[in-house]
Amino acid sequence: MPSRLRTSRRVARIGITPLVDVVFILMIFFMLASRFTQERQIDLNVAGPSTGADSDIRMLLAAPTSLTFDGEILGVEALTTRLQLLADVQLAIRPVEGATIQRVIEVVDIARAAGVADIGLAQ
Repeated sequence: MPSRLRTSRRVARIGITPLVDVVFILMIFFMLASRFTQERQIDLNVAGPSTGADSDIRMLLAAPTSLTFDGEILGVEALTTRLQLLADVQLAIRPVEGATIQRVIEVVDIARAAGVADIGLAQ
């Protein structure tokens, strides 16, 4: 009977390889699901059809590298200088066909940096 009392003990081993695989899969999932951009809210007015008022200035986004302001094509520096002189007017931004939302936001940022407070989007 002494042989019955002596039972062999097996040490249970837990494989760590599947655990590492699960951790890496979770890490990749969270990296792909995360956003690293900072989102912010932009307050804009939506302008209706032009009423012909002198204080209503239209800006057309002509191309990714140039902007048309009152019929004149300007670069960013010239546009900033012009907007600093007209900071108290209402500015309506009208995107042309093919203009991206990012480009419109860049123009809004340029206008805000120049001191324009009343910015709207035109149809």
